[in-house]
Amino acid sequence: MFTPKDLREAQKTDPSLDSIRKQAATGEERGHMRVVEKNGILYQSTFNRKGEESLKVILPKSFRSKVLAFGHDHPMAGHQGQRRTAERIRREFWWPCCGVEIRRYCLSCDACQRSAPKHLTKKVPLGKMPVFETAFRRVAVDIIGPILPMSENKKRYILVMVDFATRYPEAVALKDIHAETVADALWDFWTRLGIPSEILTDNGSQFTGTLMQEVTELLRIKRKTSAVFHPAGNGLCERMNGTLKNMLKKMCIEQPKAWDTFISALLFAYRETPQESLGFSPFELLFGRTVRGPMQLLRQIWTDESVSDEVKTTAEYVVNLRERIEETCLLARENLKKASVRSAQYYDRKAKPRSLKPGEKVLILKPLKTNKLELTWQGPFEVLEKLNDFDYKVQVRRKEKVFHVNLLKSYVEREQPVTDGTIPVAVVEEEEEEVIVSVVVEEDETTNDDIFRLDSQRTIPTFETKRTEGLDHVHFSEKLTQSQRTEARQICADRLDNLTDVPLTTNLTTCRIEVTDKKPVYIRPRPIPHAYVKMVENEVEEMLKLGVIEPANSAYNSPIVLVKKKEEGKYRFCADLRGLNDVTVFDGEPITDVQHLFQSLGKAKYFSKLDLTRGYWGIPIVEEDRDKTAFVTSRGQFRWVNMPFGLKTATGIFNRMMRKLLGPLNRDDVYHFMDDILIATETWEQHMEALKAVLQRLKEANLAAKPSKCYIGFDQLPYLGHEIGHGERWPEDDKIVKIVNAKEPATKKQLRAFLGLTGFYREYLENYSTVVVPLTDMTKKSLPDKLKWSDEAKKSFARLKRMVSEKPVLKMPDFGKDFVLRTDASDRGIGAVLMQLHGEKLHPVAYQSKKLLGAESRYATVEKECLATVWGVQKFERYLYGRHFVLETDHQPLKCLQRNPTNPRLLRWSLQLQPYSFTINYIPGKDNLGADYLSRIN
Repeated sequence: MFTPKDLREAQKTDPSLDSIRKQAATGEERGHMRVVEKNGILYQSTFNRKGEESLKVILPKSFRSKVLAFGHDHPMAGHQGQRRTAERIRREFWWPCCGVEIRRYCLSCDACQRSAPKHLTKKVPLGKMPVFETAFRRVAVDIIGPILPMSENKKRYILVMVDFATRYPEAVALKDIHAETVADALWDFWTRLGIPSEILTDNGSQFTGTLMQEVTELLRIKRKTSAVFHPAGNGLCERMNGTLKNMLKKMCIEQPKAWDTFISALLFAYRETPQESLGFSPFELLFGRTVRGPMQLLRQIWTDESVSDEVKTTAEYVVNLRERIEETCLLARENLKKASVRSAQYYDRKAKPRSLKPGEKVLILKPLKTNKLELTWQGPFEVLEKLNDFDYKVQVRRKEKVFHVNLLKSYVEREQPVTDGTIPVAVVEEEEEEVIVSVVVEEDETTNDDIFRLDSQRTIPTFETKRTEGLDHVHFSEKLTQSQRTEARQICADRLDNLTDVPLTTNLTTCRIEVTDKKPVYIRPRPIPHAYVKMVENEVEEMLKLGVIEPANSAYNSPIVLVKKKEEGKYRFCADLRGLNDVTVFDGEPITDVQHLFQSLGKAKYFSKLDLTRGYWGIPIVEEDRDKTAFVTSRGQFRWVNMPFGLKTATGIFNRMMRKLLGPLNRDDVYHFMDDILIATETWEQHMEALKAVLQRLKEANLAAKPSKCYIGFDQLPYLGHEIGHGERWPEDDKIVKIVNAKEPATKKQLRAFLGLTGFYREYLENYSTVVVPLTDMTKKSLPDKLKWSDEAKKSFARLKRMVSEKPVLKMPDFGKDFVLRTDASDRGIGAVLMQLHGEKLHPVAYQSKKLLGAESRYATVEKECLATVWGVQKFERYLYGRHFVLETDHQPLKCLQRNPTNPRLLRWSLQLQPYSFTINYIPGKDNLGADYLSRIN
């Protein structure tokens, strides 16, 4: 914060206050304002109507952004309008042209732009629709539904088609809206009425999918789609939908499940009635005559009138019919033009012409709002192309979409950031609360139409999010010097907003849930034990406060499940999304290769680890996919606003976000696996530079790291189940304790869990694959679930625990040194040890072993030795390929691999080794203990 001394110095040197300083020196009074100096600080002096003097601090340029932020963005300012913001600021401060600057600041406020009421953005004048003279040249198609209740014939939807020239409608009830079903129904329409030249639809997948593309291409039909979220673009069909639904609602009051049987009769009623805009009925425009309906039939019954048939030749009938249709259509077109002009006059009274340019940033109006505190606008997005006077192509994340101009408004970008780029919401210490208040927009104030922006923050949280962790919860190494510790603490303190246990919502990416089946997935909720009901309610309350869930009204539903955490008595609230996952398109984004990560840490001397705060909850779900994540509790139905745990695509989406987060740093000393960020450097200066860069990226991406899980400046750290440091790695102590203290499993499930834990550390354990053979044999499907322990299995179990208890250590690979590969084979297995020279001794980098298959165990001795060599080289390919290494073995005949072997199998293996550069050294068996031991069954 600034001090009075800073204010005095800035007032003396600020060029924008030159005229103010001159006025203060001369004592001149301009208008009703004069400049006075008190305690070295310049004030603007004015008098009110009562003659009372008011002193306002004259602000230099460097102070104004802070005052603007506190006067508008602060929770106690409330994002009020221009007038109130100006009044609040002008009570205490003043500077030249402050009114203009305050107005510009309010207009460029991101929160105000995105939450502005949509009626403040003027609609553009009504356009002119083309008038078609030929019947069924262009048709409009849409779908009504799903309709509840489902009809007795299992129908849920209605497909509607309307002709632009005659307004002649067709409709049919459907069981589903798959592309095949819709195409069959349209073909039935067209075989009776003719194939149209153009078809107008919305952007539903059944209309824009591959099947419909092939159908329209085959029939030479030009496809047109209305703009996204702009049903008025298909207004003719939408109006027909509303009329048909209204008539159906009135007809099936007593028989709600028989609604599909009334469609044909209601269509007749619509076709027989003259259209207001055309002046004629669809029947008259299509057939050139008035059809015989209920009214004509009733008249004939009451009056006993008969229809006199005029005798005409075929040619005369055709000519007369054509003339009647032409005259009728001509009058209809004239009536339609008059009706269009009349409608446009009423509509354009509140319209205002607007135009956007390619490259301009715009906000998009959200079509639906289920929450009153939800933002009205999304964005900003970039305009790519102007298609016509009304439609624009906009880049929305990775997709290009077409929007009507009434759904768009220009986004005003703030020219200069506030202070260091952040908006001071509150000074948050460890015991204080973060409070973000909603935006207040005064309808009586003038509001710029051209404003708004979208990042992934869809709503403005109005809840209290109390942080329980701060700087004191960050772990700093005790081995750091006082100056190093002070430097590290200062870096963290400068970015404390992003070191919090309160999750933030990132602007890097969003979560989309693409499904293969449009039918909602509904799974009945499971009963919750009474002892956990209160816990579930507390979790729901907390998530509502955090803004990660919201009330819902969805056809989807997934049951909830409580997953026990490591902390005693704590549970993680999750939704069981397996039903949704079954129909979700998989995201193939790869995860980080852990082995490649460890390969890069050999020379590092300083390590820091950051763990993101509830990482998945930092990614928002797009609005249209949130209903798919709905779940039910005793408090009602809710849906996820941010990405939940258990989603099939969550891992891929999160890893892609992490690459976007750390990729721009372009540093080879910053790594990540899921939400665990690791910084590993050789020098302290590099370490602090990397730490600053990572925390800055968290700030830019609006992500948080949990202080209690942050470890800064250590020479060794636990990471991903391993201890790393000093150029070595070894299993975590607590995992070793768990393995050593494990009791003999009683069931196959328990045994598989034990083998899974030990298998995680198999690269540390010599001969692992052969030692565990008696244990893996016990998990065969043919054996009972309840285990029977043989003496051999007990020995294997005890030996495996003893091997782990010896705390095996592996050296980190040093790619500046040569690798040594030792291999050996026995009658039942093969083994390989990758080593490097440190000092005067060879130390292991990794172990590998393999039990021989039945056919492999019958190989000749030289073939087994060669198999061990080829297999070992392939296993350690990531270390050995492209560099020279030494292959040490206790079998001299292996040198035949470098000559021309006549054995076909050896020849094939020799060819497999050709891409590698190595030298074979013979060593006695007594010196090849590691590989020899790995290859033998004990």
